[in-house]
Amino acid sequence: MKKLYYTILATAAALTTASCVDLLNTAPENQIASENMWTTPELALKGMNGLYETFYNRKQSNGTQVRSENLDGLNKYGIEALGFCTDYYANNYPIYLLYNQAKRANDWQLAHEWRFCYTIVHAANDAVTNLHKAGLDAPTYERYLCEARFLRAWAYSRLNKFWQGVPVYLEPISNEQCTRTQESAEYVWREVVLPDLKYCIDNASFPDNTLGESNFGRPSKGAAYALRGMAYMWLKEWQNAANDFEQVGQCGYDLWRGEYIDFFSPDNERDNEMIFAIQYDEESGYCDNIQQAVGARDTYGGWDEVKPASDFVDYYQNDDGTEFKWSQVTGLENWDQLTPRQRAVFFCRDGLKSNAKLASQKTQAIGICGQDIFDRYYLDNGNEARIKAAYDKRDPRLKQTIVTPYEPVDCFTAGLNGDENMIGKQLRWPLYLQGTSGGDFWLDKRTSAYYCYRKYVRFLKGELIDRQRCYTDFPLIRYTDVILQWAEALIELNEFTPAKNLIDQVRARAWLVVAVELAELVIAVPFAFLSARINPNGTNLAGIDANVALFGSVLLIYGVFNVVFLPVFYKTAIRAGRAFLLAVIPMTVLMVLVEALSHFPVVGPYLDATDAAGQVRQLPVLAVGLAAFALLSWLAYRKAAKNYERVDL
Repeated sequence: MKKLYYTILATAAALTTASCVDLLNTAPENQIASENMWTTPELALKGMNGLYETFYNRKQSNGTQVRSENLDGLNKYGIEALGFCTDYYANNYPIYLLYNQAKRANDWQLAHEWRFCYTIVHAANDAVTNLHKAGLDAPTYERYLCEARFLRAWAYSRLNKFWQGVPVYLEPISNEQCTRTQESAEYVWREVVLPDLKYCIDNASFPDNTLGESNFGRPSKGAAYALRGMAYMWLKEWQNAANDFEQVGQCGYDLWRGEYIDFFSPDNERDNEMIFAIQYDEESGYCDNIQQAVGARDTYGGWDEVKPASDFVDYYQNDDGTEFKWSQVTGLENWDQLTPRQRAVFFCRDGLKSNAKLASQKTQAIGICGQDIFDRYYLDNGNEARIKAAYDKRDPRLKQTIVTPYEPVDCFTAGLNGDENMIGKQLRWPLYLQGTSGGDFWLDKRTSAYYCYRKYVRFLKGELIDRQRCYTDFPLIRYTDVILQWAEALIELNEFTPAKNLIDQVRARAWLVVAVELAELVIAVPFAFLSARINPNGTNLAGIDANVALFGSVLLIYGVFNVVFLPVFYKTAIRAGRAFLLAVIPMTVLMVLVEALSHFPVVGPYLDATDAAGQVRQLPVLAVGLAAFALLSWLAYRKAAKNYERVDL
């Protein structure tokens, strides 16, 4: 499916060699020795593919818990556990980096990051030093050299962000030679990362992008601009950062234009949004186990160890752009006066009082929120509807990203429901029965209520072979990253704000709609004159003839269309169909009304006149239509800009 995998398999991890004493074996017996690897073009290609071996997890059959014996490849889950968006279930392997104030130098996650990055560095150094021996043509040699130097820059960037200065090795070394001391963070940026990326950017043989079939997934000049811009951000060189981020789009990369949640799927992983990613497919060994880490029991038997943080979910605004507050939800007015444990009462399922089968679930709920709180706030019929309302009028990306309480979910787990999809399950709490269709959406940890991700999770039968055979590429650099950091650089320069940057994009697109409408009218004018010339008495039995009143009416209709279409569309900037349908409704009503008026006494002859004197008398209709068009279009633009300013790229 992806040619890169098969050539990596042939390489047999030839370059996954060491960086420091006791961490790696620089000369494994089952690999091609470095002095032989770079002797032919065929071996050089395998060697270049082998540079990516380090990114892959070869221990994923051990599970997804962040344990020292499980860590391999890119440590996605351990790093995600340290972030704002995610809660992590650490079981009996606590993530000390997360909650210990003093960080231990020998922490196994730190040791893994050190080993992971220096393995990439060592392999890249080997390629940079020996590629000239392979007998490659000049363009291929230069492209390979840029690729290796980009990966080395990426690894040193990651190291420098963690440690703020590390030992620097730019040539192949043995374990015994790993004795250099720490360089400063600025030295690593200026003497290692920036020179490597400059070499890539200045090299004519390095492609602007790798979006084509022949070299998809490889580093590119656009990726080098993005990574260098990020390095400049760390150095607080805002103008240089902004300049580099601007160049990324010039290299062919762009924002994803479809539905937000659809981007995180195999069907769309090759979009122009994706700059540099870890590629996966269904071949064993080149799969990911993100479904096992993120999915619930009802989605291919996931362990839901990586789950959305409640604070992160609360940050999703209301659908009108206002800040979401729990205390503004009907029935939850006392939310802020309750403790987190007491608030659990609002999330309880219906029937805990009336259904004897739920007696143990009632006891579980009271044990958390307290008897007095349960008696005061619990609704035996309506508790589910009350909490569900808190999610119903929110930013639409909330439900695209998160499984929210009491929202029907279709899902699949092998062996359940006759090995078919289960329809309409709901995230209820306390959980009672996994069941089949209509049952509880089953979590792996069932002692408390929590959210689950939809992002990166496959829900239906046939989307995966199993939970450890995931094949959605994992982005390391997206164009969204570039846009957000570019906006930050502009803020630091006091030139623009992100809001103005977004509003400028709206201005260009919103006024394009207006320009097209006006162009249609301008094109129609000569045909109106031609109609009057050919048929001066007018014989349009269906409605108004082509005259001044018609143009005034059309301007009014266009204004009404704009005031509905533009604000609705720019709530997401991706759903043109829904916005268009909503705008067409009042537009159609007005069209029918205007055409019908031409058949009424007094009004009809006035609106339908085609002689010169009659059309002069119609000028007030044109003036009102023009004023309404201008006012409504301006209001539409203002509202659209405000809506789009809140769009999360």
